[in-house]
Amino acid sequence: MVLIVLHRHNFKKNNCFVAIKTIAREAGLCVRTLQPILKGLETKRFIKKHNRPGFTTIYETLSFGF
Repeated sequence: MVLIVLHRHNFKKNNCFVAIKTIAREAGLCVRTLQPILKGLETKRFIKKHNRPGFTTIYETLSFGF
């Protein structure tokens, strides 16, 4: 579900600036549940996280068949 939410925000581009609270709400999860899921997706190379101190993190969806 998290990949679907990220993909919807990434539509027509391969990265998004969506807040983690927004991802959690749209995926039907709490933030504390979402954080390890995002880490797992990053470890499995479905997404790439770009930290921007003072700004929203960018989540880049890597090629996974969509």
